Amino acid sequence: MKAEKERLESLAREKGHADKLKAKISDMNASIASKETEYQEAKKLYEALARSNRKFEEGATKFREIYIRVENLEKDKQKYQEELAELRPNVEETDGTPHILRPSFGALIFLITLRHRRTIGRAYQKLQCSYCRTKECPTSPGG
Repeated sequence: MKAEKERLESLAREKGHADKLKAKISDMNASIASKETEYQEAKKLYEALARSNRKFEEGATKFREIYIRVENLEKDKQKYQEELAELRPNVEETDGTPHILRPSFGALIFLITLRHRRTIGRAYQKLQCSYCRTKECPTSPGG
């Protein structure tokens, strides 16, 4: 009987220990589930931030390219204005359109200058228009 009592006490202790382990396992499983949920939320946030950063970098690159193009066009414009200022004293201005003027050195300079101005103007308008289509800007209609 004494042996039976000791065996029952031993079994009761083992059952208590097993119950503690089951409770600990249950707590650990709940902790793992909450950590997985937290991980998934952090992963979604990271992916959204990564997409946002890529879009920002693309926009910054495009802006940098446009800025360099505009800067080059402004340099060209300045160069052509300086050339025009140098050549203008040597050119006799006449009334009329370029195709009516008789072919002469002055008319040729005028035509070249006019062509360069139009080219620069068109390029500048294209840059403005492409910018206005992608972003709101003060120069766009309704922008």
